[in-house]
Amino acid sequence: MMLYFISYHFILLYSILFFLVLFSFVFRFPEVYGPVRLTIVLFRFTGYLKWEILDLRWKDAVAVRYVTLSQPMGVDTDRNKSGLL
Repeated sequence: MMLYFISYHFILLYSILFFLVLFSFVFRFPEVYGPVRLTIVLFRFTGYLKWEILDLRWKDAVAVRYVTLSQPMGVDTDRNKSGLL
């Protein structure tokens, strides 16, 4: 019974910490995240690491924002310059 009590409180503590970290990330970038937005973060590896952030605003259009790293990640840069990416 004591083990159940301890494990329950550890799970509760880590879930609270997870949501605190999540909300601190949301409030750190108010230009991307807002109070009435559902944000889906998708990671795609297509030569560059792109963060595709889809802001699905309430009764609004879908805004897509790309944040791209400055260096390619192990791909042929000539192929990237040819416009295939």
